[in-house]
Order: sequence, then C-alpha cells, then structure tokens
Amino acid sequence: MNRIIHPVYLIFLAVLGLVLLVSCSSPTVKHTPMAISPTLTATTTPTPDSTAVAESTYQAMLNINKTQNAAHFATSAARLTDTSQADPPVATPTRRPPATPADAQSRLLTEVPPRIYDSYPSPDGNWEAQVIIYDCTSVDPEAPGGNSLEQLVLIRLSDSTRTIVDTQFINCGGLGASGLEGRFWTNDSKFFFYTSARDGVPDGCGYFWARPLMRVDITNQLPTRFGSSVISPDGKMIAAWISGQLEIWETSGGQIAMAQTPVPVASTGPIVWSPDNRSVAYLLGEEQCMTGDTHVITVALADMEPLLAYSSENQSFFDLSWDNLNSLTLFDRERNAWSLNLTTGQLTSPNN
Repeated sequence: MNRIIHPVYLIFLAVLGLVLLVSCSSPTVKHTPMAISPTLTATTTPTPDSTAVAESTYQAMLNINKTQNAAHFATSAARLTDTSQADPPVATPTRRPPATPADAQSRLLTEVPPRIYDSYPSPDGNWEAQVIIYDCTSVDPEAPGGNSLEQLVLIRLSDSTRTIVDTQFINCGGLGASGLEGRFWTNDSKFFFYTSARDGVPDGCGYFWARPLMRVDITNQLPTRFGSSVISPDGKMIAAWISGQLEIWETSGGQIAMAQTPVPVASTGPIVWSPDNRSVAYLLGEEQCMTGDTHVITVALADMEPLLAYSSENQSFFDLSWDNLNSLTLFDRERNAWSLNLTTGQLTSPNN
C-alpha cells in the first residue's frame, strides 16, 4: 500500500534543501554590525533539523561580529598608546622673551662706538685707568629709555695689556645712583680708587649720602668695596661703614681697626675726620633716613672706643663737619648749621 505524501511536507523539504544549498555555497557571511539583532525571534515552529541549522548560522554570525569588534578595539587601543599615530600638536605663537643683560651688553659692545670718559695715569707712569662708556641705546624692549654700558679698564703701559676691572649696565633715565669715575691713585701706585656712583643719589635718604668708594689692587687687579666712606685729611686712611660697623683702613694697606655702634639704630649716617687725623665722628639715627632721635658719636683711633657726644630728642640732624678740634657743625634737613661744643656738650642753634 503506497503512503501519500502531504503537499505541505514536500514544500517544507524543498525550502530546507534550499537553505542547505545556500549555506554550503556561501561559507562566509558579510557582517554589518548595526544590522544584527541580539535576539532572534522565530515566527514559525521549525523542525528539530531546521532549528540546528538556524542555531549554527546564528553562532557563525556572532563569531564574525566578535572578530570584527576585537579588531576594532585593538586598533583603537593602538592609536591611544602609539604616539606616532596621534594628531600632531598645534603650534602656538609665544611672546619673544626680553633681552637678557648679557644679550643687551653684547649688542651695546657691537653696535655702539665706545668713548673715553676720563683717563687716570698712575704716579709712577706704569699704569693708566680709563672709564669707557657705551652711550644709551635701545637694546631691550623692556627698557624704553635705553641702556648704557660703562667699564673701568686698567692698562699696563709697558705692553698695553688691558684688564676690565668693573662693569656697569645702566638703565638710562632710571632712578638711583650710577656711573663709574676715578678718584685717585695712592702715592706708591699700588692702589687706584674710584666710585661706582658718579651721578644721582639713592632712592630716598640721599641728602646725607656719601658716594661709595672702590679700590683696585694692582697686584691682583681685583676691586674691594668700601661703601659710603671718607678719606682722612692726610690721605692715608679710610673710614667706612662696612656691614653696619665702623672700619678704619689704610689707603695703601689693610684694615687698621673696627668698632661696633654703641646703640642699636635704624640708620648709620655720615662720617667725618678730625682735622688732626686722630679721630672720627658720625651720626646715628633711631629711625630710617636719620629721622627721629639723633646721636652724635666720636671715636679716637687710639682706643676705638665710641663716645656719645650728644643726643637730640627734638631736632634731627642729617650731616656734619669737623673744622675745629673742639667743635662739630651739625646740619638739619634745611641745611641750618648748629654748633656742638665737644668739651662742654653744649649745642648752639643757628639763631644764637
């Protein structure tokens, strides 16, 4: 007896065969990630065989998707860690830095002709000191007034050897004191004195200020700074404020003596020598710029013992002179002259 095959069953077998034929002839499936749905929903109830084929096809597609995603993330990670594939940095314009003092000095030396401010021959005729100036020129945009350069040059005349002893780089038109200038040679031609503040006064308190002295030793051609200092009448000694204490030096030698100030003060004032070169006197102020109480101190070189000659509570003094052995002349800010008797300690006002 022949079995009758239902037509629907024949149609199902034909569709199944077509699916198998397509799977065998196209083993690689081109995958577009956005077209894949993570969930498959069956619209019909397949037979066990068709379910296995559909599951196999779905797993193949998932494997392809995983491979593509892995390759994509590997490439992205490589771009994050490999700087050769990073975008090049964008160039940002930067402001040109101002000229350094060395750059500006080099420009002055090459662009400005030097001139001799003054020459100072030594007494023995073997040396000459010169102050050379390179005049104000605009070499630095940060200094609108321009800059100048000054040099103290020591020349050995026997072979014309030149040594630059000191240099000043100056802001033209600025405040303060500056400029090199010779003062004198010692009689033995072993030392040359000059000042590093030829023009101007310091910012503030300049009305009693003494210009600093520098000394060049011909042996090593190195300068020594004495600060605000004065030369004795006979030219053999220097009295100077150095590190807040009074020091006495030989002009052609070393330190002779030193003394601390007798009272703690805010300002050390001018120094003067006695006419006989045996003592010095100076002012001390308890406030800045010699305002407030003023003390007059005398020091004999024989013992370097500071003595309080006078204390002023009502009148401030800013300068002094010593023209008579027995008296000092004190000057107030208006340059009125007061006389101080060193024997009696009596102060006489300008009106008396």
